[in-house]
Amino acid sequence: GVLAVLSTTEADTRRLLKESRTWRAQRTQLRTAASPDRGVIRLSDQEERVAQLVLDGHTHKQIGSTLFISAKTVEHHVAHIRTKLGAGSRAELLASVRSYLGESG
Repeated sequence: GVLAVLSTTEADTRRLLKESRTWRAQRTQLRTAASPDRGVIRLSDQEERVAQLVLDGHTHKQIGSTLFISAKTVEHHVAHIRTKLGAGSRAELLASVRSYLGESG
């Protein structure tokens, strides 16, 4: 990577490149382990409540009012839900939540 270019010795360059490759491999393993098709996904109780309200078509502000949390906290929950379920777009999020909650939609 960039640090390897800035290093002063060949040994430093090799060490930094090895660390970079190791880090990338670990990151890939973590992403794979978190992938929805790799095992049981578990949303927290609050994430499930937020997910249901998202599925019902509520805005972040409405969800926040219903659950007595801020809209920003709702955004964080939705981000965690997206990550856990591997959803990128809103359509993927809705489909993933529907599947997770066992609704035919």
